[in-house]
Formats: sequence, structure tokens, C-alpha cells
Amino acid sequence: MKNIKIKNGILNTILFALVLTNISCSDNTSENTPEYGELSGIVKGTEVDVLPVIYAYNTDKDVGYTVFVVDGEYKANHMIAGNYDVTLRPAVGQLKSFSSQTHSFYIDKGDHQIVNFTISDIDTVPNYVGGMDYPDAQILPYDEIYPPGPGRDILERTCHGCHTANFYSYNAVRSYSGGRVPKNKDTWAITVDRMHKVPAFGAQGNPSMFDPKYLSPEERDVLVDYLADNFGPEDPPKVTQLEVEPELDLSALKSAMFVEYIYREPEGKYSVDPWPHQVDFDLDGNVWLAYTSCCIVKFDPRTGEQTVFEDHGGGHGIAVDQTDGSVWYSGDVVRHLDPETGLVDNWKSPGNSYLGSNTQIFDSKGNLWLSLLGAGALGKWERETDTVK
Repeated sequence: MKNIKIKNGILNTILFALVLTNISCSDNTSENTPEYGELSGIVKGTEVDVLPVIYAYNTDKDVGYTVFVVDGEYKANHMIAGNYDVTLRPAVGQLKSFSSQTHSFYIDKGDHQIVNFTISDIDTVPNYVGGMDYPDAQILPYDEIYPPGPGRDILERTCHGCHTANFYSYNAVRSYSGGRVPKNKDTWAITVDRMHKVPAFGAQGNPSMFDPKYLSPEERDVLVDYLADNFGPEDPPKVTQLEVEPELDLSALKSAMFVEYIYREPEGKYSVDPWPHQVDFDLDGNVWLAYTSCCIVKFDPRTGEQTVFEDHGGGHGIAVDQTDGSVWYSGDVVRHLDPETGLVDNWKSPGNSYLGSNTQIFDSKGNLWLSLLGAGALGKWERETDTVK
């Protein structure tokens, strides 16, 4: 891994109880090019309403491959050589589950590994919406977490457009948006008022988070009472029960493969744990990710090699200039990175510390458009004049 001040780090993971039923190796033939390996197999014991996935994690490169098991079969290809933990587990968002299974082995260049599994303990289990990990939470129906009435109507109209259903009920301190600090009636009142009365992000001249006309003074009081009554500081963490599985196109899933590139940041180095936001690709096919709070990371999908650019902040949005390979990204300010030298230009607006862009994109003339979330405005970098307006 190349180092532009790069450190090894820690990533939270979930461990499973694993049992493998059958594994074999073929004669090193593969549909891939010789530089990559391949994995396939049969899964017995599946049912029509059960969706298993195979997660193959390259422990050497911190790269994961996820494929779906459809009609009892799966296949993953173009896998970087290395040591693998291959796990059969239920897909997220399902109402039935089973015990996960795994095996660890090496996939070499040109290898075609065959791993077969058998599922024997399918059962209906309580599950929750959202796909995130919510430890130690009560799983309850939506109507029980959010009792029907005027308060819920107001909450759904003014709050759920941005915040997830579990954001309010998971009463535990955790990085946004997975949790929140406990609140009583007074702190809920402050929160509600900050959303519709105070300029967004405290920047004078900004509009509020949502238009005050959508929340009358009478409705504001009803909403505060509703939040205090149902999501008080002593309430246990709760999450909304999954009642209906999402409709999926199995024919599309059968040919799909998700590739996961993992960057591990040292535990405790940043006050907010970094997490990836926007992604872009350069002309060489490298994957660029903007990580909140820490850095910009480039992944080479051919080798799994990571190059991390630190000491100039992280970002939400990221866009690669396809004319020269430079990288624009933004968190608190707009930054322009030269990957060859590691030098970064910082663009700041006089008198406004909210120039940071949440997303950004180049137009047909090569100008870069910026969504300035904190400033409540749009910005544009003009290529011809090299200025941000």
C-alpha cells in the first residue's frame, strides 16, 4: 500500500458461527484472465422465500465480493489473489434466516475454487428495517414505536423526509445517522426549533432546515410533546420491525457482484469515525472515495492497493477531473488534489466558512458545480478563470 501518510486501522465487523459443508479445487482453469481467480458453487436446502448471499473477503487486501445465491447457484469472478474468508449468510432485509457458514483458503491467480454449502436450519426471525447494525435494540412494529395520531402525522411530514425511522427510536449515542444523544422535552424543543427557526448550520442568511410554514406554533408544541412522550431519555433503544421484504429482480441479482473496498483508520484518531460518501472513477479505472473527517482514498481494483491522502481533511463529495486526473473534494471547504504530488489547494469564501460541498459534478464545459449544503447555495468552479463563484 502506498503511503501519503497512511496508517493501518480498525473497522467494526460482525463475526458469525461458521460451518462448511464441501470444498474442492478445480484444475486451475477459469473464465477470468490469468491475473484473477474465480469462485462458484451450489447451495442446497434453499427455499423460494430465502435469499442467501456469498461474501468472499480477501483478508490480505481488505476487499470483499458479494454475490447472490439464485436457483441454488452462485458465481464470483475477477477476484484478486489472496487469502479468503468465504461466508454463506442471509441477505439483509429478509424475514427468514439461517446459520451462517464459512471457510478460509487461498485463491491464486487463475484458480477456480468450488465451494458447496447445505442450509438445514431455515427459520422465521424478527428483523428490522434500514440494513444497519443496531445492537441491543428492541424490535417493535412501527405503530408501537410511533403511535398514530396528530403528533406522528406532523413528524412524518416534517422530519422523515430526511431522517430514518430508526434515527428517533434508537436512543443511543452513536455517530449520525445511526443513533443520537438522549433527549428530554426541553432538548427536543431545542432540536425542533433549530430545524425550522434557526439558519441552517448556524450560517446567518441561510434558510432553516425546512420551511417554517410547514410547522405552525400549535403543531410545534404537539410535535415536541410527541417526541418527549415516545422518545424520552430513559427509553430503551428500539428499531422498526421489518414487515414486508423488498421486491427483487432475481435474474438481475444472479449476474450481479458487489465489490467492497475497505479502508481501516486507527481507532480513536478522529473524533468522528470516518465513513465513505461520494465515489468517482478516474480514466485508469481507479476508485476514489471521500471519507468524512479523515482523508481521500484511491483504490486500484486490479490489485486492491490503497493510496490514502491525509492531513487535508476528508469530504462528502468527490469528482475526478477526467482531463488531468486531479481530484476535487469537499467537506468543510472545497479542495483540489494533485495525486502525483499530493499537493492540495484549499478554496475558501471570504467571510463564509460554509463553502464545503456535499456533492459536486462537472458539466459539459468542464466547470465544476458544487452543492454548498452549509451555505444553502450552489457554487461553480469556472475552468476558464480558475475561480469559485
